[in-house]
Amino acid sequence: AINKIIRYLCLVVAIPLIPLYIRVLTALPRSTNTANAVYRIYQVGGVVDIFSLFNTILQLLAEQSLLPQFLVVEETAHLIMALVYGTRMGQLCTVFLISLNRVIAVRLPVHYQRVFENGRTPSGLFILQSFPTLFYSIYFFLTSESTWVPFATGHTVTASFYITRPLDLSCIAIQLFFTVSNIICYCIIIASLRGYVKVSYSNLPLFCVPHRFSRTSRSKRSKNITSTRWQFLYLMYMIVLAVFDVPKEVQLLLFNLLSLVVSSSSPALLFIFSSDVRANLRCSFR
Repeated sequence: AINKIIRYLCLVVAIPLIPLYIRVLTALPRSTNTANAVYRIYQVGGVVDIFSLFNTILQLLAEQSLLPQFLVVEETAHLIMALVYGTRMGQLCTVFLISLNRVIAVRLPVHYQRVFENGRTPSGLFILQSFPTLFYSIYFFLTSESTWVPFATGHTVTASFYITRPLDLSCIAIQLFFTVSNIICYCIIIASLRGYVKVSYSNLPLFCVPHRFSRTSRSKRSKNITSTRWQFLYLMYMIVLAVFDVPKEVQLLLFNLLSLVVSSSSPALLFIFSSDVRANLRCSFR
């Protein structure tokens, strides 16, 4: 009964999150080329998160027997499993690119503007960010053997993942690489910023002097450290499932909760930490 209530609560939260997320993405600032490059990463990552939320809603509806019967077919099961793996890759890649952006800003400030003011940078980032999601989504859709099986009062999708297949194994390896890289990046950032506290503003690079840049930098750093924590927790969940015999109902409950939190953390954190996003949202409602 408790699990059923939690699934309904997840649905109540997840469904309105999609239009709210779209609204936050449209409020992202585009004042300079640098902002365009950085917030383009957020925008592409936002699209990936929205697909992940949509996928979570499909699974919750199916588990509660609320999914229309014409959608309970083999193709839908393949699509759900493909989006599970594909969107995870996209979410991890998004956090990795923002982490790398912050490392360059802190450790190589002279090169930061040159790299991110390059007109080709947004296009390159878009390709780099989109490729893992598209590739693994298509791969798992074409190779999936997932089917619908009865669960509680509805249905759920069986997993289709084989460690004997190189591309399946590479999916886990890349996720581990992104997660570890994000942790290393933020260790570098935190260590570097502690050293910067002892430096006067007069010795900082020109683009670091304004208070506004300092506040924006802290906002992005806080947002992505929080996101990295959720990504690491998600990876630990996958490892626990591989090592221990966890009941199916508990597996699905934890999976849906983590998917919902990981996919919805970005708009919430953008709203909390970005004064530009809040200002743009206020202006749009006047």
